[in-house]
Amino acid sequence: EVIGEFLGNSFWSAHFFSLTEDVQIEFKNSGRSKWSSSKPSCSTLPSDKHNRDKKRLLDPNRPFLVALGVTNEEHSVLPSMSRKWKQVNKFLEVFQHAYVTSQLPNVVNIHVVDFGSGKGYLTFAVHDFLRSTLNVEATVTGIELREDLVRFCNEVAGRLETGGLSFRQGDVNSYRPETIHILIALHACDT
Repeated sequence: EVIGEFLGNSFWSAHFFSLTEDVQIEFKNSGRSKWSSSKPSCSTLPSDKHNRDKKRLLDPNRPFLVALGVTNEEHSVLPSMSRKWKQVNKFLEVFQHAYVTSQLPNVVNIHVVDFGSGKGYLTFAVHDFLRSTLNVEATVTGIELREDLVRFCNEVAGRLETGGLSFRQGDVNSYRPETIHILIALHACDT
């Protein structure tokens, strides 16, 4: 009844898909309608699960996510951290594309520097992604002005025994790495 009220008034065309046939009804300005059918475009029932989990590059079970307060002990993303979770995953998508389309996959030991690393969300994520997902030998250094965040991140990295990951106090003017292949500098400002 509801569909009948809309067809020919608000909607001038309707499509019905089944496993046996596809049906279309079109209404003209004159009020007449045209009905047609064709072979089915679907051979199996579609999923009734509409809220599918998006495939993410970052596994929510990674220990550093709990240590940084992104996930809880059950590895569920904390509601207050859902934007950060999405931001880090989107960054990894961009990072992955840039990495695989560059000449860096041929480099034996990748050196990454994250200027303005803050609490280290991206620094830990890039380190984990390179080492755990891509199986790349990587040295990742987070550079941060705030001494308390440098200390916190180094404690987390040490506790989780993440080799090749360290944090240093400084900025882009003061830190001089021996080797650098990738430089990250994200300034989000709550956007």
